[in-house]
Amino acid sequence: MVGRCRNFCHPNRQGARRQGDRHGIDRNQDLLKQLGADVAIDYTKQKFEDVTKDVDVVLDSIGKDTLSRSYAVAKKGGFIVSLVARPDRDELNKRGLRGAALSVEPNSDELAEIGKLIDEGKIKVIVSQTFPLSEAIKAHEQVATGHTRGKIVLKSRRGRSKPIR
Repeated sequence: MVGRCRNFCHPNRQGARRQGDRHGIDRNQDLLKQLGADVAIDYTKQKFEDVTKDVDVVLDSIGKDTLSRSYAVAKKGGFIVSLVARPDRDELNKRGLRGAALSVEPNSDELAEIGKLIDEGKIKVIVSQTFPLSEAIKAHEQVATGHTRGKIVLKSRRGRSKPIR
């Protein structure tokens, strides 16, 4: 998985073994190991393509030059998935890769199932900060820094202790 250390609540992400580019490696090393990362790369000190090779699947959450650099780390027959851009068909064909852009639509049944998995402790959600709904702008500004470790939770009413689903 090529991306920053955040948003680890998707069940497929937690079940997969991953190598990737992780922001704030010193601070997050233990967290990354708990989440199942085999290799954690500090992108401020080294390029992921210098460390990672022959991976089955690349999940790109950044795009731009990160996506273009990702083709080189996938093995022939591998798969490039991007959450933010469409993989380049010519580049995929040239390297013998498959690829797709991934987007999702909200689905209440799936969200309820994810909520159940969270309640059962099968998926761990990392909550970075909790804000009252009246401070939604402040919460959005925090997310925009790109340095949030985990999820930001907005409380819809005073005293509510669970993340809103």
